[in-house]
Amino acid sequence: MAKPPTDMTMLRALLGTQRLNPSERKAFQGMFDDLEFGKQTCLSKAQRAWVEKKFTDLDLANKPLPPPPPPRTARERPKLPWENDPKPLKPPTRRKLPAGGENES
Repeated sequence: MAKPPTDMTMLRALLGTQRLNPSERKAFQGMFDDLEFGKQTCLSKAQRAWVEKKFTDLDLANKPLPPPPPPRTARERPKLPWENDPKPLKPPTRRKLPAGGENES
């Protein structure tokens, strides 16, 4: 017996089709992003029911599922000004204390 498709698999298949209206696409993309980036671990019962209904209505269960996309990488942050400098910065020097500034016991 074949395992039922996972939430991510169904959402990936739904987002791969052109038969969604813009509001559905936006909602399913939001669900997909939440799952992919770990904001949620699984869909709620209502979300899963909606995804399963749309998945079966569009008859995507009988079609080959698209291969998973390559994993997303975090966006590279811009370099800070001192990271562009090829030579390392020197540590600050110690200031000399004025004469008689130390406590002598």
